[in-house]
Amino acid sequence: MSKRAMYRIVWMISLLAIIGMNGLFLMMPSQGAATAASDTLVSFTTSDKMISLRHPSNWTPNEQSDHAIATGVEFMPDETTRCVVKTDMLSSILTSTPGAGVDLSSLSGTPGMPNMPTGAQKPPLEAAHDYQADAIREDPKRYPRYAEGKAIKVHVAGLEALFTQFTYRKFEGFEAVEMVGRRITAVTPDRRLSIVATCRKDQAEKLEPVFQKIIDSVQIGQGG
Repeated sequence: MSKRAMYRIVWMISLLAIIGMNGLFLMMPSQGAATAASDTLVSFTTSDKMISLRHPSNWTPNEQSDHAIATGVEFMPDETTRCVVKTDMLSSILTSTPGAGVDLSSLSGTPGMPNMPTGAQKPPLEAAHDYQADAIREDPKRYPRYAEGKAIKVHVAGLEALFTQFTYRKFEGFEAVEMVGRRITAVTPDRRLSIVATCRKDQAEKLEPVFQKIIDSVQIGQGG
């Protein structure tokens, strides 16, 4: 057998081995690289005093503020785990409308506001919760194949709130990763509180209790 034929055989065997290993890798369920949350919780308050909460000591807060109009803090310990707590002045727009309901279509076209159906009359809390859902749906790059369950009433930061669980898919290379999330909305006469927390479905058992500890600790301030 010539050297050229031998090289061809070795090359083909190597190629088949690579293809086989790639196929095996794609079929194996990925466990992700979720960062284990520390059991130690530390306190954090945004610089404008609008949000206070407690979080795992090894999760770094990323604060965003727009002159007290909107304030947020994001935790993203790895590429598939995220928790965002935000407060803004959407509530003052909703509660400034006379009567018991809010026509969400009146907010369409406002910068940062998703398109709303005409004549959709809702109480302020439901309107704010619907706005949160529409904002998520209008971000298909982050939340592809978004689907959610029914809203239930809870209490957050001493306020009546609405809580909804949802699912979507995140693509990592050729793999479609199942993701789960929870979104919460509460309103005061002048502020809206929005919380969105997401993680891989196969990490939910470990991370959802961590999210809940953060949520339970959230308090809205008066600024300063």
